[in-house]
Amino acid sequence: MIKERYLWLFIILIFISAVGNYLFFQSKQINEPVFMKHYYVKEYMEEDPEVRFSLYYLVNKHNPVTITSVRVDDSFHAYTANENFGFWHHSNQISYEQQFTHHYLMTSTLTVRLDSEIVMNNPSFSFQEVTVHLSDGTTQTVNIGEIKIHPIMERNETNVVEQRLSVSSNDHKRENFFIPLETIRINNVMSPFDEFLENKIKMKIDTDHDRVLEAYRKWNSHHFRDFANQTWDQLPGAPLTKANMPISIDEGYWANITTITYQDFPSYIDFPIEVVGETESGNSFNFPIYMSDRPYWDQVQINELIKKDK
Repeated sequence: MIKERYLWLFIILIFISAVGNYLFFQSKQINEPVFMKHYYVKEYMEEDPEVRFSLYYLVNKHNPVTITSVRVDDSFHAYTANENFGFWHHSNQISYEQQFTHHYLMTSTLTVRLDSEIVMNNPSFSFQEVTVHLSDGTTQTVNIGEIKIHPIMERNETNVVEQRLSVSSNDHKRENFFIPLETIRINNVMSPFDEFLENKIKMKIDTDHDRVLEAYRKWNSHHFRDFANQTWDQLPGAPLTKANMPISIDEGYWANITTITYQDFPSYIDFPIEVVGETESGNSFNFPIYMSDRPYWDQVQINELIKKDK
């Protein structure tokens, strides 16, 4: 009798444990994919047949749906390209960027055809909200940030500056070395996404010829540890802000613009910042500093993201 009582107690404890584990598992699941924020500018030339961009999204491990297509309003569709990047989970052929306790971070590369009538009639367009068609047959309307697509911008830089090197490190810093071919004055920097330039991107410019040339040589010979270990305050140069402009650089003198992205809640960025000014002879110019940042998430950030989304 006592043994039977213990047996039933054991069965009840197993049942309670199973229910508890199930409820905990369910509490960690998301009802639908969670899409990250993307801020892209995709420029294209007249002869280009298409443009491509990637969307990043979080899915449950037990139901790893993928994107089949994306609709923007009633204007056009973007279809998934036949590409699979990331890590393969060979047992059931799931390709993912990162994996977490209960979720995969997925990516889908989408293609927009430029020869469609809608795009040809409106060559410059942007969108923030899309309707996503998923592999399980469901649809979802989501805000993905903002993606801008337009013909390549005309830039007057060929005879003004020689861009020598653009390099980045894993702490979201990027250096851009250049030499003016005549004396120039930088009057402004412009971003297609003002909120980034104001809140999430810092810029410095170093116009000390000898120091910049030494830094360039270090990068070119792969001795870049000094740069990677420096904090923003330790980096040489002056903030590239409106308060410090105009900034003059003599002909033939090396200069370096350093950028860093600060993202309280990471997003995917890929766009140019335009450096605008005029030469000593009075000709205007602009040249791009390309920003590209793809965050690497940790479990704490993913937990916070899911909590915000619920």
